[in-house]
This record gives sequence, C-alpha cells and structure tokens, in this order.
Amino acid sequence: MIKLKHRPNAPDTLTSQKVDISKKKIEQKVSSGLKPVSDDFPKHWLPEARRILYDHQNHKCCYCEREREGKRESDLEHFRPKAGIEEDHSHFGYWWLAYKWDNYLFSCKPCNQGYKKNQFPLLADGTRASIPSDTLNNENPVLINPYDEDPEKFISFDWEDSNGLFVKAVGTSIDIEERGKRTIEIVGLNRPGLPEERAGFLLNLQGITAKMYAGQYLGEKILIKEAAKDIKRETSSKKPFAGFRRAYFRKVGLGQFISKV
Repeated sequence: MIKLKHRPNAPDTLTSQKVDISKKKIEQKVSSGLKPVSDDFPKHWLPEARRILYDHQNHKCCYCEREREGKRESDLEHFRPKAGIEEDHSHFGYWWLAYKWDNYLFSCKPCNQGYKKNQFPLLADGTRASIPSDTLNNENPVLINPYDEDPEKFISFDWEDSNGLFVKAVGTSIDIEERGKRTIEIVGLNRPGLPEERAGFLLNLQGITAKMYAGQYLGEKILIKEAAKDIKRETSSKKPFAGFRRAYFRKVGLGQFISKV
C-alpha cells in the first residue's frame, strides 16, 4: 500500500436524481426500523465512479497494489461498509455514505469481497458513528485509508529464501498500535500467491542495488547516477507493489533514492 494522491473530482452521476431517489428510499427503510441490505443500494457508482478511481490509482488496487484490468477482478470499495458491519451485527452500517465520493476506493475483488467484506474495526478509543449526524472524526478506524494516511508508515515487507527454491515478500507491521498488522489481515495482503508475486521483482531490484553499491565503491558518478535513476523509476507510484519496492530499497540503505511520486 502507498499514499494515494489527492482524490479527483466526483462524477456527476453521484448527484443525479436517481441517486437522490435511492437515498430517500434507503432512509425511509432505516426510519422504519429495518436494516438495509446490499440489494437496497442500486450501483449508481458503476461504471463512472469506478472508472475515475481506476485511472487515478494507475489501474492498481488501493490495498494490494496489483495491476488490474478494468473489468477483471475490479471493484469499487466502500471504505466504511454500507450495509452492516462485522464487528457489531446490530449496527445498520454506514448507509448514509453509500453514495459519498469520499467513501470510495478502487480495489480488486479478492481484497474487497474475498477478505475485507464488512469488516471495519475501530481502535479501543474510537466511538462508532451510527447515524448521519454522528461525527466520523471520533471513530479512529483500524483499517488504513490510503487517501487519508500514508500506509508506508504502518506497513513494510520482509523477504525470505526457502532452501533456495522460492522467495516470498511478506507484509509486516511497523507501528506501535499494529494497525499495519491488522490492515494486512483485514484485506489479505499476505494471502496465498501475493508474497510470491511481489517477490518476482526481487532479482531486478537486487540487480539495481548491486549496480549502486558498485558505483559507490568505485566512486563512479555515472554509474551512481544511472542506478539512482533506476531506483526512482522502479519505485514510482505507477508501478505494481510500489510499497514493497520502496521498502526494499529502504532496507538496503538506499531509501534516499526512492520516488516521491
């Protein structure tokens, strides 16, 4: 996970008459004491809202950073679940945020539907909002929102060699409250296949590292400049698994060269 740049403007479809009608119907159901279900929320966020975030996030899932095709394993994630939450089955969910632009993220289906689902735990000092008039500022979510916080302050990576046969790049927590650890669990950042897929880039990153070390040892400024350019390119936010790539170069002592964008 990496920090996502400023959210783009919301599509007009989210302020359309059909959205207003859907919101009123949901509010009426809640007012009658009935808990909304997923089928109560027409998917007015498709396709426009999803497309905008898909492009804005460089075609990558906001959580696992895998590149996705526009119509394959792609999803629009409600950061705060719209129809109930796993931690409190009596909660009606954040139904009033179902069409709120700031509550959307582009994600892949495995992260969203396979793992996160309706999970939205809070820290011990958090107070959960239950109605539209409640403030969200007091919630203190466990899950990291990459539009609001920098995930690289919470999550890093370790890689290991198993008898020389395969390598895994495993997400690890680096914050005291272990929000990184719990975020990894909630969205499945170490699920089968992902650590191996990340590690597929290790040989390339190690080659660049060797190039930089050689340049520094020999005092070859041209070699150092070339390696620095390679590191910046390979750690761009446009690259898949940019968070892992940056963590790698930090751990080998070359963090000063990583891309800031």
